[in-house]
Amino acid sequence: MMIGMAERPPESRAYPAMPNVYYYPGLPHVEFADTRQFEWREAVEARTEEIAEEARGLLAGSGTFKPYVQAEADRPQGDMHGMLDNDDWSSLDLIEKGLPVEDHIRYAPIAYRTITEEVPVCTIPNRAPTLLLSLLKPGKKIPPHHGMLNPRYICHLPLIVPGNGALRLGSQKREWHKGELLAFDDTIEHEAWNNSDEDRLVLLFDVWRPELEPIERAQIAALFEAVDTAA
Repeated sequence: MMIGMAERPPESRAYPAMPNVYYYPGLPHVEFADTRQFEWREAVEARTEEIAEEARGLLAGSGTFKPYVQAEADRPQGDMHGMLDNDDWSSLDLIEKGLPVEDHIRYAPIAYRTITEEVPVCTIPNRAPTLLLSLLKPGKKIPPHHGMLNPRYICHLPLIVPGNGALRLGSQKREWHKGELLAFDDTIEHEAWNNSDEDRLVLLFDVWRPELEPIERAQIAALFEAVDTAA
């Protein structure tokens, strides 16, 4: 599939996984994952208030939030329904494209250590892991879209949750509750909204799908490394 010699089998479901970059076949269709299966969940949720305190410091000026969807000179991009370079939805990276952002980590060491030491983060050269603070401004909406890679789940640890907002993924909707982990396949169509009059902030990170064996994870990482080398 990566080199055009095979096609993905068609799916008849209303909301299939539709990754923009890479599709790994054979994984079960899951919209929101049952986070009780994650042995590391309690360790992450237990640090919520400490991580939220760090995040409030970054919001107050210790770090610079930037639009979540930014123009990149090396590849074409659509406007994504008006979200390109729009700071209604913004982020502050602790790890960006797999590399630590030291200027931000020094203000959020607990968040960084908790995720990198406790969690089976998805590791793909030049792409993952991802670790960031995701900010959605009051009265704003993230339009329906699809993520890039289906061998991973995107996780939200809600830190500032004013209420009157939610995440819709496929056929399901979830509200954020402070300190309660959400995990989902972001290659399924999803959208989010914050209809409150305050900011909504979550710690966002990615983890390997638990169905993948270590050898499969290594093979996926090696595949991307080979593609980048060839390019």
